[in-house]
Amino acid sequence: MKSNASGSSTYRSLAQQRARVATELGAASLQRFADICEAVKGIAADLSFDHDGQTRIRVSGRVHCEAQLACHRCEQLVWRQVNSDFAGVIAFDEEQAASWSQLDPDLDILVVGGANLNVVELVEDELLLALPKRVCTDDDCVHMPKMRYGEAAVDDEDDEMSAEDLKRFPFAGLKDAMQAGDKEQD
Repeated sequence: MKSNASGSSTYRSLAQQRARVATELGAASLQRFADICEAVKGIAADLSFDHDGQTRIRVSGRVHCEAQLACHRCEQLVWRQVNSDFAGVIAFDEEQAASWSQLDPDLDILVVGGANLNVVELVEDELLLALPKRVCTDDDCVHMPKMRYGEAAVDDEDDEMSAEDLKRFPFAGLKDAMQAGDKEQD
């Protein structure tokens, strides 16, 4: 069964029907995720509901989008695919989640705030956890800061050190730069 995410369906009824909910979300509805990204587009969620072997409500799904993230390495904005596949059981309060966790510590539990379907509540944390640790994967990125110091940074034509030496010894010119700074202060 395919359904729209109207919010009027309860988790229990969706599980009883073994429903599938496919929806697209706006970036404004995922405020915490949107605050981390420079821009977000194409947020799509596909969720399936059923019961596990102990009559708990089980949800499995996939959420994906394109996010523009700031690279900490090259200081540019980079578009990346953010994808998350997840599965877990739905608990309606922290006490219920704690008791299930004691019985099965490996159980993935999603705590929800109400009985009615809230897609944002189910997928926003999954998107946050799926953000890449390293945004820029291009080791030869033209925007990456140069690893040159002192005289090497000022005069490109008179490089005494090769590019390979600069990669191995990025602070090689630091001593000269510090000495030059001391002479300027005198």
